[in-house]
Amino acid sequence: MTSWLTSFPQLSDSLLRALQRSIDNGFRSFTRSYGDLIEGFFSPWTKPLARQWCLW
Repeated sequence: MTSWLTSFPQLSDSLLRALQRSIDNGFRSFTRSYGDLIEGFFSPWTKPLARQWCLW
């Protein structure tokens, strides 16, 4: 009998490939949806609306 303490479980190549594709597609969808918002947050001075908020 093989103990789970002495052997590491392995995932199949097809499962790993499907998991990678799922994560990649989710990340791609997220960045397409929120990429401009995130980019605007980290570089606020490049957006025209942010320039209106500048007091100096």
